[in-house]
Amino acid sequence: MTGKGRRIIGLDLVRSAAILLVMLGHSLVFIPNATARGIFSPDLDGVTVFFVLSGFLIGKILLKSFAGNPGTKELVRFWAFRWAKTLPSYYVVLSGLLLYYWLTKQDTGSFSWEYFVFTHNFTTSDLTFFRESWSLSIEEWFYFSFPLLFLVFLRLRKSAFTILPVIILLYFSFSFFLRVYAYESTAKTLNEEDLQQIVLYRFDAISIGILLSWIQHYFSAAWQKRNVVLLLTGLTAILFLELNYKLQWITIYPPVKLSIEAISIACTIPYFSGKMTFKSSFFNRALVYISTRSYALYLLNLTFIQIIFLPVLFKYLPLTGIYAGARFLCYWLFSFLFAEILYRCVEKPVITFRNRYK
Repeated sequence: MTGKGRRIIGLDLVRSAAILLVMLGHSLVFIPNATARGIFSPDLDGVTVFFVLSGFLIGKILLKSFAGNPGTKELVRFWAFRWAKTLPSYYVVLSGLLLYYWLTKQDTGSFSWEYFVFTHNFTTSDLTFFRESWSLSIEEWFYFSFPLLFLVFLRLRKSAFTILPVIILLYFSFSFFLRVYAYESTAKTLNEEDLQQIVLYRFDAISIGILLSWIQHYFSAAWQKRNVVLLLTGLTAILFLELNYKLQWITIYPPVKLSIEAISIACTIPYFSGKMTFKSSFFNRALVYISTRSYALYLLNLTFIQIIFLPVLFKYLPLTGIYAGARFLCYWLFSFLFAEILYRCVEKPVITFRNRYK
């Protein structure tokens, strides 16, 4: 969204694609045919799409709110703006999961109180409690530390034009080389998922999004002029990665692949951030609907829906044989149903309050 009440439909499309990719990957477990699962299994990580897009949008906010002579007030306002969006729904779901496991006396797996302060995946990706929370830890620590460092550098130099790229390079290099070191130091035994889900290994993807906002802010003419070329470049790279995943043409070094994926996604953002709309008003409304519910969908679709709710449902509604496909449909139906409840009861009221009293 940009401005009050105005949405950028292209970015809604990107955000919707991200959550649908995440949910598609999670829902394939309900398809009994192994060949079909392999065909439809996406290689493109929807969470990386979220990282790049989130970095782009937050970077625009930083450049605007930190203009002039920023201080602690602007920093706290930025954090409050960010956390009002992410924390209430997260803590509601986290508390609900804890309550469920406590009432049913089930093993809580890898739960620790670190989930409440987002340190549970600083050094490990072995998450068996609230599995999708790994990406939230990465984002929260990035958006806590990056603006703080940006403000410190601005107070020393007072030039966002020169300071922001330096900090972006620091964050990108730190995560990239730390990821390479971790991969090599374990004799290349870490798989892509291990590298994806540890906090300090993924700051590069979000920093690429911040770089996009810097480019748009200072080089808007070039941004608009080359957006089609960049779109085709990004889509070509994404298609190559997807086909390579399916056909195994070449082996791509895992620590590098994550950065290539983020850069490929970043190349599509200039085009989708422009003024665009689709002829079908229904399609436009659908994109806005999915986009606005994407965070709630992300929080609920795996641990709550797939791991907890559906097994209980199927216990009393056994769907087998020709009805096995209904499990797939139930996953999507109840994910959207409960996401709507979470969005309307928690996320939307808090955002409305935030916007009213910002």
